[in-house]
Amino acid sequence: MEPNFAEVQKTFTAHMRDPTANPGPTDIEDRRLQIYRDLVFNNIESLIAGSFPVLKTIYPAEQWKILIRLSLIHI
Repeated sequence: MEPNFAEVQKTFTAHMRDPTANPGPTDIEDRRLQIYRDLVFNNIESLIAGSFPVLKTIYPAEQWKILIRLSLIHI
């Protein structure tokens, strides 16, 4: 039995928020999932950086990426 759209969507969005803790949908190859992961991360990073430009200048680049990733996990 195929999963319904709501189940696939829930799996997909959980994977986008925290890919290390949530496996992606099995019917989508990882190369394609990586494109979506990058798009989601970059869009959220751009939104937060634009909203809090001074905050971005306070953090080194790697710590900034960690902060953004943590914010995605807790959405």
